[in-house]
Amino acid sequence: MIFGDSASGKSTFAEALAVYKKLPVTHLDTVMDHVGRNDRQSIGEIIKTEASKEDWIIEGNAFTKDKSFRIEQADIIYVFDFNRFSTLANLIKRHIKQRQGRELRKGSNDTRLNLWYFIPYILIKFPPRKKAAIEIARKQSNRIIVFKTYNDVNNYLESQS
Repeated sequence: MIFGDSASGKSTFAEALAVYKKLPVTHLDTVMDHVGRNDRQSIGEIIKTEASKEDWIIEGNAFTKDKSFRIEQADIIYVFDFNRFSTLANLIKRHIKQRQGRELRKGSNDTRLNLWYFIPYILIKFPPRKKAAIEIARKQSNRIIVFKTYNDVNNYLESQS
């Protein structure tokens, strides 16, 4: 299971991990783009179906759709715990690169930059959700790997090769 801050590289990490582990990835942004972000029940059912499989990688947050099932089922939980202001800056940089054709969006086809949504989400709404998810994971005694920087992510991937 992979979750954490917006624009922190979760989707890219999930794809690299999937190659190493030879597992398919479920990107929750893709699921929400397809089903509709407000269809909590359908998204929750998809999450439960995927997380009930023997081996899986699910990348994304969606904690209003699934509070703990993924956490309870996960063998390893990867948390992208970056600085909120850095992730906001990364979101804007990613948008600019996509508009210039220098980067493709991973995990979602939605390339809009909705700052009315992302500023409060990144700075205010998501941090307590992330903290709550980490606490649930710790209570479940799951193995948690926390990344604070891109270097942490890259070093981890290199150690898996």
